[in-house]
Amino acid sequence: MIAQRPEWPLSRIALALTDLGANTFSAPLARAALAAAREPATRAGLPRLLRLMEIAHNADVMPAVDQLLRRPDELGAEVIAPCLRLLDDPREAHWARRFATHEVWFVRVSAAHALLRIGVATDVDLLNRLLCDTHWWVRYRAAQALAHLPELSADALMQLADTHQDRFAAEMMRQVLAERDLS
Repeated sequence: MIAQRPEWPLSRIALALTDLGANTFSAPLARAALAAAREPATRAGLPRLLRLMEIAHNADVMPAVDQLLRRPDELGAEVIAPCLRLLDDPREAHWARRFATHEVWFVRVSAAHALLRIGVATDVDLLNRLLCDTHWWVRYRAAQALAHLPELSADALMQLADTHQDRFAAEMMRQVLAERDLS
């Protein structure tokens, strides 16, 4: 019913589900998402279900997320982006890397934000390319992800900002460094 009732506020549904407990709703929510994805008539409600998965047990919902991310052309950016928001394990980072070059900017934002949480040193080149994106939010999340990589020191990040060929990328890196008080 959640997928079919867009007038129901997600915040109220999330409160009700939280009261039930994640043990109760996580697996049924994952099954509902897969069922919504199979039926074109209910696909429009799939992003709502994915947003609710943020309060579910990841172990229960990640197999469904994995299945959904295998069908990007069929399900579209409105499904890919919330799926990427659910990634929380470095073993799932391949999905963020895959969609980091997606044609839709908010998918690239979600990919960069996922790499902020689960990225590793080998993602530096990819994040550096995202730092040059045409959209402000993509550059911002890429700079944040770079700043969170433990392998990059404050000096290395400052050098990246000082020597970057792209003026907007350099400015974004400086902004994030200033926010983190690393400069």
